[in-house]
Amino acid sequence: MTTETFTQINSNRSFDVDLYGFKKWFVKQYNLDPEIDIDMESTTMSVQWEFYIEMRSWGVKTIGAYATKVEMSILVEYYDQDDTKHEYEIEEKVMKTFLEEFEIDSNSEHADGQFTINNVEVDFDDKKIQVNF
Repeated sequence: MTTETFTQINSNRSFDVDLYGFKKWFVKQYNLDPEIDIDMESTTMSVQWEFYIEMRSWGVKTIGAYATKVEMSILVEYYDQDDTKHEYEIEEKVMKTFLEEFEIDSNSEHADGQFTINNVEVDFDDKKIQVNF
């Protein structure tokens, strides 16, 4: 058995990022009023992933891909109860601390022979990151 891996890093210019439970996490993390109105979330993300080929004596057994690391920063615009606009950037180095607690899972089952990231789902409630190829 031989397994070959190839490492790739993609930025979210080529895929969608969905954030679930972000508002709840954001207001709790930064001790804000839960009634604030978040107007925009801008996410910058990079995903490090590996492509692998598992070989047997008779040929290729499996090909697939899985994410190994996710980095992101988030720009949030929100309005407080006085309708004052605030911008807050959660920088990559700050997010790194939070993301260390998150489980990264990958789905490459339906890749149709193409391995590129289609979208990434970040669930702040369950602390999971799903990378879909």
